[in-house]
Amino acid sequence: MRNLLFIIFLIVCIPYGWSTPQKSNSVELCESDQEPNNSSFNINSIAFQAPDRKHDKSYKTKNRVDLLLIHPQGITDTIISDDTQLMINKYSLCKRGNLMVYHPYWAKKQNNYNFSLISTFSYYGYSLDGRTGGYKTLNGWDKAPEVTKALAEGCQVELCIFHSRNNHKDDNLNYFLSHSSVQHKFSQDICNQVISRKATGVNIIFDEINASNRANFMLFIQTLSSYLKTNNLNLTVTISTWCDLQSFDLKGLDLFVNKFVIDFSKKQIIGPFASVGNISSAIDWILNAGISSTKIIATLPLYGGLWHPETKQFHSYVPYAEIERNYLSQYDSTHINNDACLALVIENSDTLKLWYDDVQTIAAKSDLIYSKQLGGIGLWTLEYDNDRFELWNTVVNRTLSVDTIQTIQKMYQVKGSELFWAQLKKELQLYHTLFERPCEFGEKEREMMVSDNIIGNITIIVLSILLVVGLLYVYMYKSQGSNWKHQKLLLGALIFLVILSLIVIFLFFFLSLSFTYFGINDSSDSCGTSFSTILKILGLGFIIGLLTMKFLILPLTTRKEIP
Repeated sequence: MRNLLFIIFLIVCIPYGWSTPQKSNSVELCESDQEPNNSSFNINSIAFQAPDRKHDKSYKTKNRVDLLLIHPQGITDTIISDDTQLMINKYSLCKRGNLMVYHPYWAKKQNNYNFSLISTFSYYGYSLDGRTGGYKTLNGWDKAPEVTKALAEGCQVELCIFHSRNNHKDDNLNYFLSHSSVQHKFSQDICNQVISRKATGVNIIFDEINASNRANFMLFIQTLSSYLKTNNLNLTVTISTWCDLQSFDLKGLDLFVNKFVIDFSKKQIIGPFASVGNISSAIDWILNAGISSTKIIATLPLYGGLWHPETKQFHSYVPYAEIERNYLSQYDSTHINNDACLALVIENSDTLKLWYDDVQTIAAKSDLIYSKQLGGIGLWTLEYDNDRFELWNTVVNRTLSVDTIQTIQKMYQVKGSELFWAQLKKELQLYHTLFERPCEFGEKEREMMVSDNIIGNITIIVLSILLVVGLLYVYMYKSQGSNWKHQKLLLGALIFLVILSLIVIFLFFFLSLSFTYFGINDSSDSCGTSFSTILKILGLGFIIGLLTMKFLILPLTTRKEIP
């Protein structure tokens, strides 16, 4: 009886409540927008449903990277291209190149690095003693918490080795490069230092090297490389652009070096540290030597330089955060060939010129670096942005790219008969859950039902039919008496309509959110009595009523026969 009632409801509901959906028939996998990247940067592809949109260029580039940074699990964009196919684009972040960050030992910034976006973390701390092959100081390398955090986040961690000159004297660098025994001692010691922190390699930064050291430097790198390879460690060599570039035998070094870093953090003549022209010429120089572009990283400084424009002498370094805080609100900035400069009056009424990088120039230089297909970008150093993230965000937006996998689903229209039986089965399952386990029937299931919104109309219709049949029966009884044609048929219909009316009335109140005594309601902590229980109670009451009528009431009203 209950299932028959549901089918009657559904026949009425389907034409009004169900539209014909589209169903996928086959799936075709298209090529990705970009080749998958095999770097250690890994973001799981968990779908995030985005609204339908047209594929404009701005969304495909920076805006999409911003969205994926907010939702690093990935997003899915579904577009119905026409009536025959459905296009699904799955986007995820991948590395366009490496992002290398230098952390000098004097930096106070410890906890604000976004290590998940950093590929290589270089700790600038090992001060070389060229006479002994040991260190003058480790500058906190052995205990630095930043190293531990970087390793925990999966970064490559390098220990930077530098040589300091005292009072502009050579201080034993020539001695170090000309004595192999000292180099062997250093190589063993540096391996121990790196291994003790579970780091991944070393970065050699000899700023004051000159052309006379070319051959000896080559032999030193060969010796160091053999020690590092034995311990499965990487070797990076930093080439400072203000040095004598003839000091580097690039073709020879390429055999032993895993990565080259072009450093633009200093300059000997007035102007920006890393002008577009300087960057381009330095990159072309190292590429023309036959070095693979993927082994090269270009480092950009996050500070500016003050110069005396008349004497052309260097005055001082100015961190980006200080420029933003003290100067940009007072002086007008000028952009020349993607370099920014300010004319400042700061001491003794002298005019100084400040060359620096801002969002616009960093973006242009990052784009130039990647147009050369280099392995990545380096930053010296995040200490100087003082948690002003505009430069960092600009570089990140260029370092990351969007990997797109497009899926085309071919569609066909579902036949009416298939739709009817599929939706009928689905609706019956919903009613089964509703009647048997109303506590499990939530907002999601309520939205999936298509028949509950017309139960009130059905109740009115059934009651109206009951009223008409009842009035017809009363009229026929009064006009025809107690015995007339079709009396039993009309009486049976009347009994059926009474029972059906009771059921639909209870069903109406059961589905009503405002009726809280039983059934579903808008209270989150109450699920009411199941409808099957109500039907059982009604059925039991009906049976008890019949038995009471037959065996108790009817005998009292029957006339006794007189003999």
